Amino acid sequence: MPIWLPLGWSLDRLSADERAVYAALLDHVGLARAIKQRDLAARVWPRPTTRRLQLVLKSLTEDHGVAIGTSCREPMGVYLIECEEDLKLYTKNLFARAMSGLRRYSRLTNVHGAELAGQVRLAIWNDS
Repeated sequence: MPIWLPLGWSLDRLSADERAVYAALLDHVGLARAIKQRDLAARVWPRPTTRRLQLVLKSLTEDHGVAIGTSCREPMGVYLIECEEDLKLYTKNLFARAMSGLRRYSRLTNVHGAELAGQVRLAIWNDS
């Protein structure tokens, strides 16, 4: 089983849009082969929108466990995570973005970091 697929994963569980995006992503395995979202959307749909693609990518990752990485530095775009190095780099960047977002949320809402950590812990626990 490739690193980008979880155990027990099945193509049969995907919607038509998810299948189409997944099939297109098979040509973009590993960070070095990342594809820009607008280009990926154009490969999948005749009238592409990046918002539609973002929703499908979110579902593939959050609902189906497909390990899809994104990069905002060259090579820029989305890709299937191929190896442990790709996974470590992507999750490190993902964690940094999450922490930055939480710091901004804390500043804008005047919620103390410790209180926010408790809220995040509950939200994650409730999603599981």
